[in-house]
Amino acid sequence: MGILGTGFGLVHAEHYQTIEGVQVKSIFGRKKNKLEKVKEKFGVEVTTDPYQLIEDPEIDLIDVCLPTRVHLEFVTAALEKGKNVFCETPLAYSLQEAQKMQHFARKFKRKLFVNLFFKYSPPHKMALDLIRSGKLGTPRSVTTYNRTPSFWENVGIEDIVLNFALHNFDFLVELLGIPDHVTARGIGNHKNAHVVATLNYLDKLASVDCSSMVPQGYPFSIGYNIVCSKGTIHYAGEFGDHPQEKTTIYHQDGSIEEITPTRDDENKMVLERVCTAIKQNYPCPDLSIDAAIKSLKIGLACNKALQNNCAVEI
Repeated sequence: MGILGTGFGLVHAEHYQTIEGVQVKSIFGRKKNKLEKVKEKFGVEVTTDPYQLIEDPEIDLIDVCLPTRVHLEFVTAALEKGKNVFCETPLAYSLQEAQKMQHFARKFKRKLFVNLFFKYSPPHKMALDLIRSGKLGTPRSVTTYNRTPSFWENVGIEDIVLNFALHNFDFLVELLGIPDHVTARGIGNHKNAHVVATLNYLDKLASVDCSSMVPQGYPFSIGYNIVCSKGTIHYAGEFGDHPQEKTTIYHQDGSIEEITPTRDDENKMVLERVCTAIKQNYPCPDLSIDAAIKSLKIGLACNKALQNNCAVEI
C-alpha cells in the first residue's frame, strides 16, 4: 500500500504496521527533511512525487491523507490506475466532486472507502448496537455535540459544518435515516463559530451542536443523548490532559446502568476493516462513498440553511 501525506498519514502508517498481511511500500510527502525521518522510522520508500505511488503496480491501496481540496485529483487518478482507495474526511466540499469520485470507483470497478470512523468509536458503536437490538425501542430524538478550541484551521462560521459535523450526520443517518429537511443557526466569524443544526423527520428529531468558540484549555469534547421509546442513552467524553468518558443508560423501569466504554482506537479498527474487505473482496457499506455522500448532502443543506436562514429539503 501507499500513503499520500505525512500528517495523519503517519498515524495510519503506524496502524498498518500492526495489521497482518499488510505492508506499506511508500509514503509521499512534500518536505524532504521530514521524509528522511519517515524513511528511518518506518523503513519504507519515500517520495515527493505522489504519482510514483499511484502508478506503482505493486501497490493495491492508496491511502489519501491530504487536504480536502486535492482529494478529487488524487482519488480519481488512483482509481483510474486500478487502485483501491481509502480517503480521509472531509471527502469533498461539493456534491459534484464527491459524485465524480463515486463515478470513477464504479467505472473502474475499484473500492473507494471513506474514513467514517464515528461508527467504530466505542461509545457510538455501542449505541448503534443497542438501538439495533431493540432493547430500548425506537429512537425518537437525538442530540449530539462537538466542542473544540479554535486551534484547528477551518472551523469558522463558513467551514465548521463540513469540517466538524459530518461524522455526527453520518451517525444520525445510521440511527434515524435521511431527514426530510434541515434548519441551522449560528454565530461567529472566520476563526471560530457555534452552529446548531436541526434534522427534521416525520416523527423524529435530531440536532448537531458544534462549537469552536470555547477558550484554549477547554478539552476537546463530544457527546450525545438518544431518547428512545423504552429508555435513553447519554454519553459524554472529554479528551486532552485529563480524558474522561461516561455512558449512562436510563431504562424504562427506572433502573440506571453506567458503562465505561472500552477505549479501542477507532481509526485502527477502520483500517483493519478496509484491509480485510480488500483481501476478501467484500463490500463495506458503512465506509463507502455512498455513505459519505449521504452525510455530505446533509452538511451542504445545513450550510445553505445557515446562510439563508430557512429550511432546506434533503
